[in-house]
Parts: sequence; structure tokens; C-alpha cells
Amino acid sequence: MAENLVPLGTRTPDFYGGWTNRLTWRSFSLTALINYSYGALITVDRLTFQDGRQIAFNNQSINQLDRWQQPGDITDTPAANRDNPLVSRSSRYFYRNDYLQLASLSLNYGLPDNLRRRWKLRNASVFALVNNLGYFYNDRSPRNRNGVTEYRFTFPEQRAYVLGIKMGW
Repeated sequence: MAENLVPLGTRTPDFYGGWTNRLTWRSFSLTALINYSYGALITVDRLTFQDGRQIAFNNQSINQLDRWQQPGDITDTPAANRDNPLVSRSSRYFYRNDYLQLASLSLNYGLPDNLRRRWKLRNASVFALVNNLGYFYNDRSPRNRNGVTEYRFTFPEQRAYVLGIKMGW
């Protein structure tokens, strides 16, 4: 049986990293952090249990609407049936994990020199920051179906909004 196994990809990306850029105009600065990854596959193994095996008591993927229903149907989704054999190492559970992530965006305004001198501050600024603005994937999810965008995380990543003041004496 081992001689029939074929490698389908790797979880390790060919390359990944991040890029930060800061644009400054007068007292304003805008900083963006973009992360990227290319060449990796992820396995969404929890889908093996959403092929109708737990349909009586568990929510199913919307992709279950594409299931095999009658002879002649062409689909990669088995019929909704708890008795279907479990095929846990199928390529249909693999998704390309190529993405760009807008990880962070911040806008900073440095207070004018006359205000800083009046308040006896070496530096002072106000800022707004947003973390985890979103992902852009190379492979798009099929229309009205789930794909890498929906399956990548067990729980959604949290977006954070921060307003603040930086001061130094």
C-alpha cells in the first residue's frame, strides 16, 4: 500500500515573511505591516467529519449541498450518510495557503512643537491602530461555498482597534 502513496505538497511554504512601510507627511505618519506566504498546503482534516457522518447532531459545511445524490452526479463530496467510509487522507481536504495579510495599519499625528514645549514634553503624539485587517488568498472560495478563507482557522482571528496617546518627558 505504501508504494501507492503520492506526495501532494508540503505544509512548509516556499517563502514567507513580512514587509513594513512608513509614509510620512508633515506631522502625520502612516505605517503598514503586510505578511505573506507562498507555496504551502494546509489540511482541513475536520472536514472528514462534515461529510454527513454527523448530520443528525452536528452542523455541516455548506459544501455538503454539492454531495453525491443520484447516479451520474459528478462531485468530490460523498453522499450525506453516516455509514460512508472515512477517507481521512484525501487531496480534497488540502487547500493552498498562499496569502497576503494586511496585519497592521497605524496612523500617527505628532503634536506641534509649541504644544510639546508648553506641556514640557520631549515628544507627544496621538495614534490610531488596527490589527488584522484581513487576508487576500491566491485561491478564492467557490461562489456560495467554503474554501481556504473559511476553513483556514478553527476560530476567526480577532481584529483589534486601538486609539492612544504617546508621551515622553
